[in-house]
Amino acid sequence: MSDLEESKEGDDAMSDREKIDYHLENLREGYNDQRIFDAVVYTESVNIIDETHADVEEWFLMFDDDQPILRLEHATWKVEKGDGEWDDWSWDPDGDLFKVDVTKEPIPWEILEKETYYTSNDVINSMAEKFVERFADLFFKGDDGIPDPAVVVDPILRKELATYCD
Repeated sequence: MSDLEESKEGDDAMSDREKIDYHLENLREGYNDQRIFDAVVYTESVNIIDETHADVEEWFLMFDDDQPILRLEHATWKVEKGDGEWDDWSWDPDGDLFKVDVTKEPIPWEILEKETYYTSNDVINSMAEKFVERFADLFFKGDDGIPDPAVVVDPILRKELATYCD
């Protein structure tokens, strides 16, 4: 059996959901989507509507590069199957569901939980790590580089950042 035939059989064994996931992964790699690497959390959810239509919802929770602004971004991919392949993709971004400066505003956890089904427990450690990575100059104060969790207004994130003081 040739490699092409084996590849075709492997493709046939993949479910529609797996084919969509595979295509989206290739698309992301092709565009070298920096948001994936920068995200505190990235999630996608595939919803097969019928034999020829599907939606892929995606959420990015991320900090802006140069500011301590946390954003939750949402978009939907509309996918159609033609000639046996999921090949017609259209992207419909909703934009930011929220955008907060964590040094001035609390994080709207209720929006995060409602829209993504994440709870603060699911993302808080990753969020604190990303905050320290990106904003070390803001978080570590003074000549000795002592951590200052008080720079963050949100009590949940501040409590997690306090663990960096130990």
